[in-house]
Amino acid sequence: MPYEVFKRQRVPRAQDPYVTIHRRGTIALNTPAWEALGSPAAVELLFDRESNVMALRPVNKGAAHAYRLRQNGTSASSYVLSGTAFFQYYGIPLLTEARRLAAQVEDGMVVVDLAQEGEAAHPPRPPSKTRAKHFPKPMKDL
Repeated sequence: MPYEVFKRQRVPRAQDPYVTIHRRGTIALNTPAWEALGSPAAVELLFDRESNVMALRPVNKGAAHAYRLRQNGTSASSYVLSGTAFFQYYGIPLLTEARRLAAQVEDGMVVVDLAQEGEAAHPPRPPSKTRAKHFPKPMKDL
């Protein structure tokens, strides 16, 4: 079998819709999730308390309850909004790390079951030099 040269390109994007919930309440939609909504400038957030399911539905960006989506960085591989108030209002606990959750498309909405475990969105970062300076390792017992 002939070898193929890897050209240092990015890994292909996921084709399935995903929503990432960051530890401070930022919500990120990957491109397939954003496109499934019709590439909107804004969404509204919905919550089903009985089934613990969150939904995002496209709305006019001028709506009073609209959350504007912004591209995350220059690559435009995800679209983000601040969901902190949403999580606080409904008493939805935020996790200690960002989690990528599979999403479904239903009735023009991106729907996310918040009970699913999902997967870690980012590998844990090593401690920063500043944190290490303020929180040194404990001394071993002699």
